[in-house]
Amino acid sequence: MNFLFLSAVCFLVSLGVGFFMIKAAFRLNLLDIPGVRSSHRTPTPTMGGVAIVVAFFLGTILARFSSAHWDALGWLGWLAAGAGLVAVVGIIDDFQRLPVLLRLFLYGVAAGMGVAGGIRLRVIDIPLLGMIKFGIFEIPITVLWILAVVSFYNFMDGIDGLAAGVGVIVTAFLAYIAWEVGNSDILILSLLLGSSCLGFACYNFPPAKIFMGDVGSTFMGYILAVVALMGNQSKEPGHIPFLVPVLLLGTFLFDTTVTLGRRILRREKWYLSHREHYYQKMTNLGFSHLQITIGEYSLTFLLGLSALLYIRADQMLAFPILVVWLILLASLIKLITSLEKRTTRD
Repeated sequence: MNFLFLSAVCFLVSLGVGFFMIKAAFRLNLLDIPGVRSSHRTPTPTMGGVAIVVAFFLGTILARFSSAHWDALGWLGWLAAGAGLVAVVGIIDDFQRLPVLLRLFLYGVAAGMGVAGGIRLRVIDIPLLGMIKFGIFEIPITVLWILAVVSFYNFMDGIDGLAAGVGVIVTAFLAYIAWEVGNSDILILSLLLGSSCLGFACYNFPPAKIFMGDVGSTFMGYILAVVALMGNQSKEPGHIPFLVPVLLLGTFLFDTTVTLGRRILRREKWYLSHREHYYQKMTNLGFSHLQITIGEYSLTFLLGLSALLYIRADQMLAFPILVVWLILLASLIKLITSLEKRTTRD
């Protein structure tokens, strides 16, 4: 079966389920009521991420039965089990907040399912610095990576269109890179996830008609975390260096790492809800959801172009790409912090 056709199916299913969820949310009172830390002002339907989950799983099932290449008893089955667990936890959490430690434990179980399917972070190749091999630590490092991306993606789902739109851009670049290097597994997964996100994004773009909720953001984080590991451990042809998806997710990873790092250094409870992410600081500075979202899209698109350059570059060029982006993102955060301090003084 043509995988572009499957992508169209995922898009249409996501579009249909998203429409249904908007109608059902008002009838079942599945509304996100604005609070002190909220970025919205009116009650808005939530749990729209169910559309992404349903569309992705349907596309995966159709792809499995249309391609003998996919082994349902191998990595795909474990991936589905882990992603399914994360989605269920997200649904429960959207209804009634679960304790943080319980959520982390269940996410850890889901990460362990990925490990059981053979997904491991065994090595990272850093340009000019060489290989970092994890050896006996590969399993805990793998679990930590999946936990981090699941949580980070959830943290960044705070304003209209941000997480869904960035997901579409990231998966589009991943799909193209996978096609270029000949990795059909990541090509298929990226197309299915990206088209599922695109269908939902039609309702989530500012001003949002529905939010994805934890069910959508954690699910997307899990799939992207596992895809990053799959490409890195694939042998040539089909190898996608681990730092490529890290680069694609650069704004989310950098924002959350710096924000959590600062909260931990200040001995604050980093796991509690807050409004210290830099996209949230920009709303405090007067930027609209649309402006911030378009800005994030633009940065992610530029990161995608950099990822394409990175995968083609030699060691001497690949290293400066990483350094330049670290400097640019750090400078952007410094600028936002300075503007916020100036506004507070005024």
